[in-house]
Amino acid sequence: MPWREVSVMDQRREFVRLAMQEGANRRELCRRFNIHPDTGYKWLARWQAD
Repeated sequence: MPWREVSVMDQRREFVRLAMQEGANRRELCRRFNIHPDTGYKWLARWQAD
């Protein structure tokens, strides 16, 4: 089975989608996506600004 290629933007969208859910543990999502919490919150702020 081939590896599934995922773009950086797809990863960011997935992070934001999961982080916006009620009761989401954003710090755990940051660990899961291997990003710093500051980066995760920056992505969320950018998404909400649009």
